[in-house]
Amino acid sequence: MHDPAAIFRFQEHDIFIPMIVLEELDHAKKGLTEVARNVRQVSRFLDELIRDANQQTLNDGLPLARIEQVRKLMQSRVRVVYTFKPAT
Repeated sequence: MHDPAAIFRFQEHDIFIPMIVLEELDHAKKGLTEVARNVRQVSRFLDELIRDANQQTLNDGLPLARIEQVRKLMQSRVRVVYTFKPAT
């Protein structure tokens, strides 16, 4: 929550985002603090990432290069995978 661009710093790894993390981000984006602003930026990144994605695409993982703001900066094959199943 302190670095809104952190998801772009894992160029050699896929990123899995559990539903509980999305819920925590949703709760933290209210307010005027620096953390709240950062969380809102992460939320915008994630919204752009899943725009026009179907369920199969979400299950397979989404390339971070889908985000227009970073497409030119990123040449990696990192994927973000949303997990809807509880961790075991």
